[in-house]
Amino acid sequence: MASVFDVLRSLKMSADASLLAVKLNMHDYALSMMVEDLGRYGTAIKYISKRPPAEACRYIEKYGRDLFEACPEEAMELLRNLVENCNGEFDPAQLLKVFVNDFTKSADFIEFALKKVSGSSRSILLDTILDLRLRGYAEKKLTDSECDKYIIPFIEDENIERTLQLARLIHCPPVVQYILRKLGRTKELLQYYVEDRKLQEAIALCKAEKKGDMWLGVLVYISKMDGPVDENMVQEMLEEIGAEECLHPLVVLEILARSNTLKVGAVKEYVIRWLDSQGKQIEADRKAINEEVQMMEEIDKQIESLKYNVQVLQVSKCSACDTALHLPAVHFLCRHSYHVHCFESYSEKPDVCPACTPPVSRENSKENIDDKASYQKFLKELNLSSSGMDVVSKYLRNGLFDAPRKTYQKKVCNLMHYCILRTDND
Repeated sequence: MASVFDVLRSLKMSADASLLAVKLNMHDYALSMMVEDLGRYGTAIKYISKRPPAEACRYIEKYGRDLFEACPEEAMELLRNLVENCNGEFDPAQLLKVFVNDFTKSADFIEFALKKVSGSSRSILLDTILDLRLRGYAEKKLTDSECDKYIIPFIEDENIERTLQLARLIHCPPVVQYILRKLGRTKELLQYYVEDRKLQEAIALCKAEKKGDMWLGVLVYISKMDGPVDENMVQEMLEEIGAEECLHPLVVLEILARSNTLKVGAVKEYVIRWLDSQGKQIEADRKAINEEVQMMEEIDKQIESLKYNVQVLQVSKCSACDTALHLPAVHFLCRHSYHVHCFESYSEKPDVCPACTPPVSRENSKENIDDKASYQKFLKELNLSSSGMDVVSKYLRNGLFDAPRKTYQKKVCNLMHYCILRTDND
């Protein structure tokens, strides 16, 4: 039959030949004559739409380009109907070849097909649409604001690294920034801002992250800038660094001093604020020292009084049960007195006033140790604990690491502050 159709086509009887091919169910010959000889593109599209999806897909691969050139809207509708009803009979990615050099229609078709497919075919379509859209951005067909709508929604975990590399290659800031933020790679994002000379965005990122090393990177970048520097921006940055106290002012000033363009006025307010804060701190420290000196003098007086003067105890009520005090009783020079049975119930140490014992000391009294066994216990807890600093701080409070002389002075001081007078009925 092939020779018959060739003869008819040579005699310019393609219309009759196409009707014969249709009656004989020779679909490929029928479509060939409709498209190539007769130019009946709309008829060909309707004819293809009546074929099973897999068969229709083959015909679109063969004649699709011509159909799209002649009837783009009808051809696109045909493709959408095929994808809608394919039921896995063919891979929509096979149809992409009909969109050669047509960025818009190809991307629109892929966006529609992604709603209907899954698996490896979906991955291919995602990569393709990202390639097309990023290429469109590079060719100025997409703006920065349009990236949020046409590119970012198609970035998924399996293609995120590939998309990042491609976005870096064509220099698409919105996509690069989105991916680096999503991956939590803030240092890379800061470096990207610095390389792209986006100082305002870099400062905003440092504000959000509140990390000293990131501020350090921005300061170094500013110190190396050749052109003029926005002084207001620098002052805003220094104000934030000062508020966070993440970098020492001398380090900040040393770095900025390397700049050939930055003026003193940009850092003047920062230096003044720092000097004012240092002055206030010095004054507060001086006040604290004076208070400590007064306290030590008061303690010395109390120690002298305890050593050489008679202490008169006139407490009438038990400090534990708040009832009338009667013998036998225990008296402390801190002016607290207890019934013997009350004292034995509330205190775990025979020489410590329960009322004067700090809450932390009472809760951890069994852990307050100064001997070798305590040190071994500390090492054991440190090895087993998931938070070593908590263990160290607890034993620091309990005096395990006090120097011998300090420990001795501490004990002597405690003994000088109380005195136990125990009497009984005998």
